[in-house]
Amino acid sequence: SDWFYDEIVQTGSHHSNTLSASGGTEIIRYFASGTYRGETGVLPESGERYGSARLNLDVTPRQDLTIRLNSGFSARRVQVVPDANNTRGYSINGLVGGPNGQFIPTESTQLIQSFQNSNRFTGGLTGEYRPLEGFTSRLTFGFEAVTSDQHQLFPYGAIANLINGYRSNYRSAATNVNIDFVNTYRTQLTPWLRSTTTVGFQHFTNIFGASDAWGNDFVFHGLETIGGTVTRSASESRLEQRSNGLFGEQQLAFAERFYITGGLRGDAHSTF
Repeated sequence: SDWFYDEIVQTGSHHSNTLSASGGTEIIRYFASGTYRGETGVLPESGERYGSARLNLDVTPRQDLTIRLNSGFSARRVQVVPDANNTRGYSINGLVGGPNGQFIPTESTQLIQSFQNSNRFTGGLTGEYRPLEGFTSRLTFGFEAVTSDQHQLFPYGAIANLINGYRSNYRSAATNVNIDFVNTYRTQLTPWLRSTTTVGFQHFTNIFGASDAWGNDFVFHGLETIGGTVTRSASESRLEQRSNGLFGEQQLAFAERFYITGGLRGDAHSTF
């Protein structure tokens, strides 16, 4: 159908903008950046908006202490078009059936609203302390939070083979935390024998939750939430996992040619 290309297909566009700055002194150094991009698809009601920001700091308040901070945030909003093997999709209707479509009028597909929204924050803080020659103590804390909101709406009276409307919503949230504490002592016992001793602790936490709901048949024109439908259904899932680990390692290096390493580790996990 030539009509599909003449009336539906459009020229897509993409733009991306980034600004960054870095600098500092002997005590503190920084890097900061921001990005914004947008995209419009070749089919109506399709595209993406994305923004992100990042800040990294490296602080050395004294010669034996270093502190590093890494952080980032991003937000994305994607509008998805119904297509592929879908009786309410653009191509399966417009390419073959023209304005009348195969299953529904092609232009009515533009009334379907389908979005995927997500936010993500990541952060890491590391402190490294060197009080003695050959001894290093490092503590790292990491954090990540991700949220997602996906929803789809078929308005009341808009789509011929789903005339009373439909609404779905899937939301999820995930949080990850990790702590890593490592102490290392390295010494030259003799001119040909070096010893490296490492002991440490690790902790991991993962929390995830999701809820999914959908409803059919709005009771009146103009309603857009699942609470306004006649037939509804929902599901929910949750997961929480934690683990802790202690470890130790001893290495002997002979003339930096031969090495003997022994290690021991014990872990506890919430599953058990």
